[in-house]
Amino acid sequence: MTSHRAILSIYDVFRNANSKTQDGIPQLPGVISHLNTKKEIGANSTVTLDDVEDANDVALAIRGHYASKDPEIKRKVELITEMYTLAIKNAYSNATFFCDCAPPVDYHIKIGGLEDKIEELKSDIASSCASSLAELEVKITAAQIATRHAQTSAHDAESTANDAQTTSKNAQATANKAQATATTAQATANAAKDVAHNAQTTANAAKTTANTARINAKNVLIADQNSHRRYTKEFSTLKKVVIGPYAGFDHGNDAYGDCRIAT
Repeated sequence: MTSHRAILSIYDVFRNANSKTQDGIPQLPGVISHLNTKKEIGANSTVTLDDVEDANDVALAIRGHYASKDPEIKRKVELITEMYTLAIKNAYSNATFFCDCAPPVDYHIKIGGLEDKIEELKSDIASSCASSLAELEVKITAAQIATRHAQTSAHDAESTANDAQTTSKNAQATANKAQATATTAQATANAAKDVAHNAQTTANAAKTTANTARINAKNVLIADQNSHRRYTKEFSTLKKVVIGPYAGFDHGNDAYGDCRIAT
Protein backbone atom coordinates (compact mmCIF):
# COMPACT_ATOMS: atom_id res chain seq x y z
CA MET A 1 0.00 0.00 0.00
CA THR A 2 1.41 3.37 -0.99
CA SER A 3 2.28 5.68 1.90
CA HIS A 4 3.45 9.24 2.21
CA ARG A 5 4.97 11.26 5.00
CA ALA A 6 2.50 13.88 6.05
CA ILE A 7 1.12 16.03 8.87
CA LEU A 8 -2.41 14.89 8.18
CA SER A 9 -5.14 13.82 10.61
CA ILE A 10 -8.87 13.52 10.30
CA TYR A 11 -9.03 16.57 12.54
CA ASP A 12 -6.98 18.37 9.90
CA VAL A 13 -9.24 17.02 7.17
CA PHE A 14 -12.20 18.75 8.72
CA ARG A 15 -10.21 21.88 9.39
CA ASN A 16 -8.89 22.14 5.85
CA ALA A 17 -12.32 21.35 4.40
CA ASN A 18 -13.47 24.74 5.73
CA SER A 19 -15.50 23.22 8.57
CA LYS A 20 -14.60 25.86 11.15
CA THR A 21 -16.43 27.74 13.80
CA GLN A 22 -15.74 31.36 14.66
CA ASP A 23 -12.88 30.44 17.00
CA GLY A 24 -11.22 28.25 14.38
CA ILE A 25 -12.10 24.93 16.01
CA PRO A 26 -13.63 22.38 13.64
CA GLN A 27 -17.30 21.60 14.12
CA LEU A 28 -17.45 17.82 14.47
CA PRO A 29 -20.61 15.75 14.91
CA GLY A 30 -20.93 14.29 18.39
CA VAL A 31 -20.89 10.73 17.08
CA ILE A 32 -17.26 11.13 16.00
CA SER A 33 -16.05 11.87 19.50
CA HIS A 34 -15.27 8.21 20.28
CA LEU A 35 -13.30 7.74 17.07
CA ASN A 36 -9.64 8.50 16.64
CA THR A 37 -10.29 11.85 15.02
CA LYS A 38 -7.40 13.65 16.66
CA LYS A 39 -4.66 11.23 15.77
CA GLU A 40 -1.73 13.43 14.92
CA ILE A 41 0.61 12.32 12.17
CA GLY A 42 3.91 14.03 12.64
CA ALA A 43 6.28 15.35 9.99
CA ASN A 44 8.27 12.15 10.02
CA SER A 45 5.19 9.90 10.00
CA THR A 46 3.40 8.47 7.03
CA VAL A 47 -0.20 8.59 5.93
CA THR A 48 -1.55 5.50 4.23
CA LEU A 49 -4.70 4.58 2.46
CA ASP A 50 -5.79 3.08 5.78
CA ASP A 51 -5.76 6.57 7.20
CA VAL A 52 -8.00 7.61 4.35
CA GLU A 53 -10.26 4.66 5.12
CA ASP A 54 -10.47 5.97 8.69
CA ALA A 55 -12.14 9.02 7.22
CA ASN A 56 -14.60 6.76 5.43
CA ASP A 57 -15.33 4.96 8.71
CA VAL A 58 -16.21 8.31 10.20
CA ALA A 59 -18.51 8.96 7.26
CA LEU A 60 -20.23 5.62 7.80
CA ALA A 61 -20.61 6.40 11.50
CA ILE A 62 -22.14 9.74 10.59
CA ARG A 63 -24.54 7.99 8.23
CA GLY A 64 -25.69 5.67 11.00
CA HIS A 65 -26.02 8.58 13.39
CA TYR A 66 -28.22 10.64 11.11
CA ALA A 67 -30.19 7.78 9.55
CA SER A 68 -33.05 8.05 12.04
CA LYS A 69 -33.18 11.83 12.28
CA ASP A 70 -35.39 14.46 10.74
CA PRO A 71 -35.66 15.45 7.06
CA GLU A 72 -32.60 17.70 7.41
CA ILE A 73 -30.48 14.54 7.31
CA LYS A 74 -29.91 14.84 3.59
CA ARG A 75 -28.53 18.36 3.77
CA LYS A 76 -26.26 17.57 6.72
CA VAL A 77 -24.79 14.36 5.33
CA GLU A 78 -24.28 15.83 1.89
CA LEU A 79 -22.33 18.63 3.54
CA ILE A 80 -20.17 16.12 5.42
CA THR A 81 -19.68 14.09 2.23
CA GLU A 82 -18.55 17.19 0.43
CA MET A 83 -16.06 17.94 3.19
CA TYR A 84 -14.53 14.45 2.95
CA THR A 85 -14.33 14.68 -0.82
CA LEU A 86 -12.51 18.00 -0.58
CA ALA A 87 -10.24 16.66 2.14
CA ILE A 88 -9.24 13.62 0.09
CA LYS A 89 -8.54 15.76 -2.95
CA ASN A 90 -6.53 18.17 -0.83
CA ALA A 91 -4.58 15.32 0.72
CA TYR A 92 -3.23 14.33 -2.69
CA SER A 93 -2.96 17.71 -4.34
CA ASN A 94 -2.11 20.31 -1.72
CA ALA A 95 1.54 20.53 -0.77
CA THR A 96 0.47 21.70 2.70
CA PHE A 97 -0.21 18.07 3.64
CA PHE A 98 2.83 16.46 2.03
CA CYS A 99 6.48 17.20 2.49
CA ASP A 100 8.34 15.36 -0.20
CA CYS A 101 6.05 13.78 -2.76
CA ALA A 102 3.63 14.67 -5.49
CA PRO A 103 0.12 13.29 -5.50
CA PRO A 104 -0.55 10.12 -7.46
CA VAL A 105 -1.73 10.52 -11.00
CA ASP A 106 -5.08 8.83 -10.32
CA TYR A 107 -5.95 9.39 -6.72
CA HIS A 108 -9.44 7.99 -7.32
CA ILE A 109 -7.92 4.52 -7.54
CA LYS A 110 -5.63 4.98 -4.57
CA ILE A 111 -8.31 5.78 -2.00
CA GLY A 112 -9.75 2.30 -1.78
CA GLY A 113 -13.15 2.99 -3.34
CA LEU A 114 -14.02 5.73 -0.87
CA GLU A 115 -15.93 7.72 -3.48
CA ASP A 116 -18.00 4.63 -4.30
CA LYS A 117 -18.86 4.37 -0.64
CA ILE A 118 -19.71 8.05 -0.63
CA GLU A 119 -22.11 7.47 -3.52
CA GLU A 120 -23.55 4.54 -1.59
CA LEU A 121 -23.96 6.86 1.36
CA LYS A 122 -25.79 9.38 -0.82
CA SER A 123 -28.05 6.60 -2.14
CA ASP A 124 -28.82 5.43 1.38
CA ILE A 125 -29.58 8.99 2.41
CA ALA A 126 -31.86 9.48 -0.59
CA SER A 127 -33.67 6.23 0.24
CA SER A 128 -33.99 7.30 3.87
CA CYS A 129 -35.33 10.67 2.79
CA ALA A 130 -37.80 9.01 0.43
CA SER A 131 -38.98 6.77 3.27
CA SER A 132 -39.25 9.77 5.57
CA LEU A 133 -41.14 11.64 2.86
CA ALA A 134 -43.54 8.71 2.44
CA GLU A 135 -44.11 8.63 6.20
CA LEU A 136 -44.62 12.36 6.15
CA GLU A 137 -47.17 12.04 3.34
CA VAL A 138 -49.01 9.37 5.35
CA LYS A 139 -49.05 11.69 8.35
CA ILE A 140 -50.25 14.57 6.17
CA THR A 141 -53.01 12.40 4.73
CA ALA A 142 -54.02 11.31 8.22
CA ALA A 143 -53.99 14.93 9.33
CA GLN A 144 -56.16 15.91 6.35
CA ILE A 145 -58.62 13.11 7.17
CA ALA A 146 -58.65 14.17 10.81
CA THR A 147 -59.24 17.75 9.69
CA ARG A 148 -62.18 16.70 7.53
CA HIS A 149 -63.60 14.69 10.40
CA ALA A 150 -63.15 17.67 12.68
CA GLN A 151 -64.90 19.90 10.13
CA THR A 152 -67.74 17.38 9.85
CA SER A 153 -68.00 17.19 13.63
CA ALA A 154 -68.01 20.98 13.82
CA HIS A 155 -70.75 21.13 11.16
CA ASP A 156 -72.78 18.52 13.04
CA ALA A 157 -72.29 20.43 16.26
CA GLU A 158 -73.42 23.63 14.55
CA SER A 159 -76.51 21.85 13.18
CA THR A 160 -77.27 20.47 16.63
CA ALA A 161 -76.88 23.94 18.11
CA ASN A 162 -79.21 25.39 15.47
CA ASP A 163 -81.77 22.64 16.16
CA ALA A 164 -81.51 23.33 19.87
CA GLN A 165 -81.97 27.04 19.24
CA THR A 166 -85.05 26.36 17.08
CA THR A 167 -86.46 24.06 19.76
CA SER A 168 -85.82 26.75 22.36
CA LYS A 169 -87.60 29.34 20.22
CA ASN A 170 -90.57 27.00 19.70
CA ALA A 171 -90.70 26.29 23.42
CA GLN A 172 -90.64 30.02 24.13
CA ALA A 173 -93.46 30.61 21.64
CA THR A 174 -95.48 27.81 23.26
CA ALA A 175 -94.81 29.30 26.68
CA ASN A 176 -95.93 32.71 25.43
CA LYS A 177 -99.14 31.20 24.05
CA ALA A 178 -99.73 29.39 27.33
CA GLN A 179 -99.15 32.65 29.20
CA ALA A 180 -101.62 34.45 26.93
CA THR A 181 -104.16 31.66 27.43
CA ALA A 182 -103.64 31.82 31.19
CA THR A 183 -104.07 35.60 31.11
CA THR A 184 -107.31 35.24 29.11
CA ALA A 185 -108.55 32.54 31.49
CA GLN A 186 -107.74 34.77 34.46
CA ALA A 187 -109.62 37.66 32.85
CA THR A 188 -112.59 35.36 32.17
CA ALA A 189 -112.47 34.11 35.75
CA ASN A 190 -112.34 37.68 37.03
CA ALA A 191 -115.33 38.61 34.84
CA ALA A 192 -117.23 35.55 36.08
CA LYS A 193 -116.33 36.51 39.61
CA ASP A 194 -117.67 40.02 38.97
CA VAL A 195 -120.90 38.58 37.50
CA ALA A 196 -121.26 36.27 40.49
CA HIS A 197 -120.64 39.17 42.84
CA ASN A 198 -123.25 41.28 41.05
CA ALA A 199 -125.70 38.37 41.12
CA GLN A 200 -125.06 37.96 44.83
CA THR A 201 -125.60 41.67 45.35
CA THR A 202 -128.86 41.47 43.36
CA ALA A 203 -129.92 38.40 45.32
CA ASN A 204 -129.13 40.15 48.57
CA ALA A 205 -131.15 43.17 47.44
CA ALA A 206 -134.04 40.88 46.41
CA LYS A 207 -133.81 39.13 49.74
CA THR A 208 -133.88 42.46 51.53
CA THR A 209 -136.88 43.55 49.42
CA ALA A 210 -138.63 40.26 50.13
CA ASN A 211 -137.96 40.61 53.83
CA THR A 212 -139.27 44.16 53.73
CA ALA A 213 -142.38 43.05 51.81
CA ARG A 214 -142.88 40.17 54.23
CA ILE A 215 -142.56 42.52 57.17
CA ASN A 216 -144.96 44.96 55.53
CA ALA A 217 -147.41 42.17 54.75
CA LYS A 218 -147.14 40.93 58.28
CA ASN A 219 -147.76 44.42 59.57
CA VAL A 220 -150.78 44.74 57.26
CA LEU A 221 -152.02 41.37 58.43
CA ILE A 222 -151.57 42.37 62.02
CA ALA A 223 -153.40 45.62 61.34
CA ASP A 224 -156.18 43.72 59.58
CA GLN A 225 -156.42 41.28 62.43
CA ASN A 226 -156.55 44.11 64.93
CA SER A 227 -159.22 45.86 62.88
CA HIS A 228 -161.22 42.65 62.57
CA ARG A 229 -161.05 42.04 66.28
CA ARG A 230 -162.16 45.59 66.92
CA TYR A 231 -165.07 45.33 64.51
CA THR A 232 -166.04 41.98 65.91
CA LYS A 233 -166.00 43.38 69.37
CA GLU A 234 -168.07 46.34 68.35
CA PHE A 235 -170.65 44.20 66.58
CA SER A 236 -170.88 41.85 69.47
CA THR A 237 -172.16 44.67 71.66
CA LEU A 238 -175.07 45.52 69.32
CA LYS A 239 -178.65 44.39 69.93
CA LYS A 240 -180.52 42.20 67.59
CA VAL A 241 -182.03 44.05 64.72
CA VAL A 242 -185.50 43.07 63.64
CA ILE A 243 -186.59 44.15 60.23
CA GLY A 244 -190.16 44.09 58.77
CA PRO A 245 -193.73 43.93 59.97
CA TYR A 246 -193.24 40.68 61.69
CA ALA A 247 -191.18 42.05 64.48
CA GLY A 248 -194.16 42.02 66.84
CA PHE A 249 -194.51 45.73 66.90
CA ASP A 250 -197.33 47.99 65.99
CA HIS A 251 -196.33 49.55 62.79
CA GLY A 252 -199.48 51.40 62.10
CA ASN A 253 -200.06 52.22 58.56
CA ASP A 254 -196.43 51.87 57.63
CA ALA A 255 -196.63 49.37 54.82
CA TYR A 256 -192.95 48.60 55.06
CA GLY A 257 -192.92 48.12 58.73
CA ASP A 258 -190.64 49.72 61.16
CA CYS A 259 -187.04 49.02 61.90
CA ARG A 260 -186.11 49.30 65.45
CA ILE A 261 -183.55 47.88 67.64
CA ALA A 262 -185.14 45.61 70.13
CA THR A 263 -184.22 46.22 73.64
